[in-house]
Amino acid sequence: MTTTQTFMWLTSRSAHERGTQFCPFARFIEYHAGKYGYGFQRRALSLPLVTGTYVDKPISAVCQWLIDATDAAGGKQPTHAPDEVIRWAANLAVEKYRAVVEKRGLLTVATEDETGRARLLTMINEQTTLIEGLVWVFCLTRLPGILAEYRLRSVQTEESFVIGCTCGLGDLIGEITDHESRGCTGIGEQSRPDLLGQRWENGSWTYLELKTASNAKRAWNQSWERKVQFLLGILGAERRLGVEISDARVEGIVKGARKRDYGVTDPAAPKRQQNWICYAYLRASNPGVSLADWRPSYEVIDTDGIKHRTPRDYTKVALWDAPDDSFPGKPAEMSRVEWWVRYTAQNYPTMLAKCLNSIGPIPKQRYMLDKAIRSSIAEEQLWQDRLWRIYEWTQLPENAGKGWGHPEYHAVVESIVPRSWNCDPFGPDHPCSSQPLCFQHEGWDTPIESGLYVYRSPHHALEAAQMKARGCEPEPGVGYEQDEDDDGDWT
Repeated sequence: MTTTQTFMWLTSRSAHERGTQFCPFARFIEYHAGKYGYGFQRRALSLPLVTGTYVDKPISAVCQWLIDATDAAGGKQPTHAPDEVIRWAANLAVEKYRAVVEKRGLLTVATEDETGRARLLTMINEQTTLIEGLVWVFCLTRLPGILAEYRLRSVQTEESFVIGCTCGLGDLIGEITDHESRGCTGIGEQSRPDLLGQRWENGSWTYLELKTASNAKRAWNQSWERKVQFLLGILGAERRLGVEISDARVEGIVKGARKRDYGVTDPAAPKRQQNWICYAYLRASNPGVSLADWRPSYEVIDTDGIKHRTPRDYTKVALWDAPDDSFPGKPAEMSRVEWWVRYTAQNYPTMLAKCLNSIGPIPKQRYMLDKAIRSSIAEEQLWQDRLWRIYEWTQLPENAGKGWGHPEYHAVVESIVPRSWNCDPFGPDHPCSSQPLCFQHEGWDTPIESGLYVYRSPHHALEAAQMKARGCEPEPGVGYEQDEDDDGDWT
């Protein structure tokens, strides 16, 4: 992983897409504002919902174990991940989620509100159940197919390369430090491809991207063929490994929307994760007469392909609230979530397929990548120009002390960086996290001091090292991630 300090202009797919697909001013706030020039991040005031990070990290940990095991066995790759490895990775993810909850201090705040605290505890149980369940679904259902087709080669390795080279070394050649030592003013592109695999059949390489989605609709599926920007991340891997990566796959992991149950119209009613992993139909055990029985949904399809409706003597319950005797035959080392996923896979396998959506392979079209590189260079040079113009204005003697919060400063910034006014990209229930600043809510003029915002936590090691060198070391986990409240079609 590259952690060498650099002062070259750095960018990433997240920054690029924030400014081009959503709002340029949102990118300015989140990636460039503030005294360090790395942006603000809304202080998280709610429990985190399951995002890609909580799911792809444990899956990546399992895949890294498989790579290490394959190397140790002289190239013989396991056909599946061992149960104890999946348990270990899933538990790590749940622990990480609970650590973020504790860091945000929301349960401490809610100690005097019994109803609010009960809802928070329910949501924590719901989201940790979802995390663990999705990891088990992927590792039991989709991962064996990937292992049968590919030898896993690389997992979430930090990549960085230069585009828009001005020193003569050339794009995608050498390390960023090589360019910097020659006075290059190009652009450092950062990426971290989820998985790289090499086909057993013909030796060709594939990039596999893990992506969580609330609903994998047709438009979501088709959009990936046109999202050339996400393929830029493989260029660094090609350069590092000296191979051609011919195509890409998107491994969609569908978590379901978080909304009120069907038929519930009371706006005060709590929302629930619409996923069978969390809530299912239970017929309680009758000691000495019958064991407990589960159905993942009102309508189910059994292993013979026959559709059934759940009888009325079943009650919809949260998995964590079910009595201990509701899990017949569960071994001591197995969690409720693992037992439930395995039970569903054995009796109602179509339910697991609803949590997965594999797209591809998507061929890598070189001419489209060339277009994407040129677009990225143009976009980043535009941002360099924008920020330089803002900086020059702040350096004029008559503008001394006129920074964030001063009307003249904002008038200048707003004349240089436009707003798209796409303030509710995922609907009115999930507003852009920069709204309090754009609409001047209380504390907007002192975002850090007021506690509304924190300095942005970086996602890439190279940028983190650069920020640290400039005196900025934000605390991870306390800021709101833009996709936390997304119940749209993708995250």
